[in-house]
Parts: sequence; C-alpha cells; structure tokens
Amino acid sequence: MKIMLGSSRRHFIAGVSTFLVAVALIVGMAGCNGGGGGGSGSYDLTISSTAGGSVTTPGEGTFTYDAGAVVNLVAEADGEYQFSSWTGDVGTIANINAATTTITMSGDYSITANFQCIIQISAGMAHTVGLRADGTAVAAGPEVEVAKWHLI
Repeated sequence: MKIMLGSSRRHFIAGVSTFLVAVALIVGMAGCNGGGGGGSGSYDLTISSTAGGSVTTPGEGTFTYDAGAVVNLVAEADGEYQFSSWTGDVGTIANINAATTTITMSGDYSITANFQCIIQISAGMAHTVGLRADGTAVAAGPEVEVAKWHLI
C-alpha cells in the first residue's frame, strides 16, 4: 500500500525533520564545549598575594583559560620583601618555589603568591645573607647559589 502525501503535508514533515536535525546538532556542539572531563572546556584561575608583593603576570583576580592551557605566573616582591612560595591549588604549578613559573589548567584553581620580609642583611666579599622575620635565613653567593636555613 502506497501512501500519497499532499504537498502541504510533505512541506510540514520536511520542516519538522529539518528542525529536529538542527536541534540535535546544537545539542551536540554544546556538549563539546562543556567544562570538565576529557580535557575540554575552560577553567577559572583565581590569583591573590600576601603583603609584600604582587602577581604581575597575569595579574590578580579571576581569569578564565581553556583546558590544558599553560599560564605564565610572575610574582614580584616589594622593597625589603622576598618571594617565598605559591600556595593553594598548586598541583600543576611547575615550581612552587619560583617567582616565575607556569601552571597548567586542568581544573578550577585558587593560588596565592606568598612574600616574606627580610629584616636584616649582611654581605661579605662573596656572599649575602638575609634574616627573615620568621627566623629563617636566606643566602646567596658564588658557592651558595640559594640556600635557606632556620635559625634557632
């Protein structure tokens, strides 16, 4: 048995079919850009700093990056302060003890650049030693590139 559709009914069915295909494509594209699993989407990076310095790259606040993006981080200390470390969600930071480093975006992260005050400095022919407010010392020189001690 062959069913013959009238012209207006054929146009209606063709229009509904086109609409359903368009909806399926839009839903499929939205699923590709959703956050989370499979390395797709985007994530927020929230950056702050303690007293004594600031994050100059990318700055302080909340920034959105694509999943997998490698973001440069640069922290700069003020006057008598020294960069100490990055804290918070630091699992993908290349070097938490370096003022200039990177973070790879694979989730939403909140990180803080930490600074410590140098309260006393002593220098000799081939070295410089600084005493921090928390009782730790830092030294630099040709034989001691960067060392940290805790004074008792």
